Amino acid sequence: MTNNRLIMTPDDPGFYEILSNPGVDFLQGMHRQYNGECCFVLRHDEGEMLTPIPWKDLDDYLYGGEYEAVDQDFTPI
Repeated sequence: MTNNRLIMTPDDPGFYEILSNPGVDFLQGMHRQYNGECCFVLRHDEGEMLTPIPWKDLDDYLYGGEYEAVDQDFTPI
């Protein structure tokens, strides 16, 4: 923010980037919820938000087709 306002609007530079970042507190809380046994992945149906999943579900994410769908959506052509 360049004008010392407390509220950002969609016209402000970086508005959408800030909204898409869940913040450190959220990520640490999710890590604690899974007792440190999680990784963060990009879900195909949840936009650009990182989602915690247990390590045991990672193989299904990687080899079950969801990773490929996300990769196709976010890889430049």
